Amino acid sequence: MRRINSYVLLISAIGLTAFFGVLHGSLTDRWGSQEGTQRIAERLRDFPEAFGPWTLVESLDLSPTVQEMLQCSDFINRQYLDQTTGQTVSVFVVLGPAGPVSVHTPDVCYSSVHYQVLGPRQAVEVRDAAGGQTEFWAVTLESTRIDKSLLRVHYAWSPDGRWTAPQNPRFSCAGLPYLLKVQVAASLPAGTDLAQDDPCQSFLEDFVPVFIQHVFASTES
Repeated sequence: MRRINSYVLLISAIGLTAFFGVLHGSLTDRWGSQEGTQRIAERLRDFPEAFGPWTLVESLDLSPTVQEMLQCSDFINRQYLDQTTGQTVSVFVVLGPAGPVSVHTPDVCYSSVHYQVLGPRQAVEVRDAAGGQTEFWAVTLESTRIDKSLLRVHYAWSPDGRWTAPQNPRFSCAGLPYLLKVQVAASLPAGTDLAQDDPCQSFLEDFVPVFIQHVFASTES
């Protein structure tokens, strides 16, 4: 069984690359009022502990320093286990103002904490279990430690649960009062063929439609 150890989970939280922002208020009035945004935050906190083959292993908090840096209204920071393959991923979703949420990317954050980036980030399409299609950035990092293990990370932004991978999210998301950011990370052995074995991609295929249905469909009136 491949398990993400507590060190990687901590780095995932500190990396600040994750999953949840909401567009609300007078700019679009999509969700109506601040009360509507609060309901979305409540649904995020109540996100399912099991879906598809995935089962919750652990929920982690964020330090007050990180929460203040992101100015986050709410978040989830979890570890899920695939009961079929034994693979484990961490998922971090944050809800907060567009500015702070849009600026942190894993190629910057992880590379400063015992990882080096292997090549440029790549845009990858995720065709989810419901037949939808979304786009994420994917980046692979290699540990500077002796085991040379890999860290695979997928991340994207959204105002409504439909994820996109803009070239410059700070520019693209400027003016939005709230933004979702999602990050999924998996620790893998050195030499893993990511074209054949990418647990982040597998997780997102199941996660994306469940997220939209659970967090957003129930808030629309």
